[in-house]
Amino acid sequence: MADAHNPARYGEVWPQHRLDAYMEVLEEIHPFVVFSGGWAWHILSPEGHTEYKHAHDHKDVDLMVPPTMVGTVVAMLKNLGFEKVTTKYDRLPSEEDFRRYEKVVTLYRHGDQPWGKDEADCLFCDLCEETSFRITIDFFVKQVPILKVRDEWAVVRPDVLLGYYSTIHSSKSCWAVLAATQLFANGAKPEDLIGDPSLTACAELDCWFCRKCGWNGQFPVKQRRLTFCGGCKKYTATNTGKPTFMPRPEQMEKAAKMMREMLS
Repeated sequence: MADAHNPARYGEVWPQHRLDAYMEVLEEIHPFVVFSGGWAWHILSPEGHTEYKHAHDHKDVDLMVPPTMVGTVVAMLKNLGFEKVTTKYDRLPSEEDFRRYEKVVTLYRHGDQPWGKDEADCLFCDLCEETSFRITIDFFVKQVPILKVRDEWAVVRPDVLLGYYSTIHSSKSCWAVLAATQLFANGAKPEDLIGDPSLTACAELDCWFCRKCGWNGQFPVKQRRLTFCGGCKKYTATNTGKPTFMPRPEQMEKAAKMMREMLS
């Protein structure tokens, strides 16, 4: 994610089975940690959003762990099968106590069935697949300002989180970072970012709005000329131009105005 984005690849999504494997771990440890980086933007974004690779960095998980919770979190990670690994960052001077934990997950599926942990019944047939990947957790011991989101998941307060992209995080070109920067420039408050669809929006793509079903969103580059609604798949959507990154209250006011126009 730290590399320059290739617009031709906009629209690529993270594999769902990898996200599910990460979420299984995060569900266990979330009461004791604060999320940073790409997973913080994921938690702040609307539930059920499309997992675009260029919106949020999900290659690993960045955690801020309060000093009083370190023992608890380390014990939980070990019980979940994680091991501490050595990195080139361990000996670099830093204000944070940095640690990396990893484990390898192997999943199986038969044909078009969902990926799962149980080995397929017929491992030797042509339809059976096996995949392995590493789950990486970067763990910083640090007390940070937080924002509580749905179900008591805690993230680094977004205005503070943006400052980490000049120090401990490198994926400053992801859509969420660019969107949050613009939202704050336009007067948004940290709590305004909770559930804000702008955090999954690309500043370079046009937005579309369906006046029939109310869907609004963006198409990947290869589909940007299509005008069919991305929600109901039936009506023609209206091109409303590039995202404006208005603060949440102003977005709601604009949406209400558009609904009034639809009903008039």
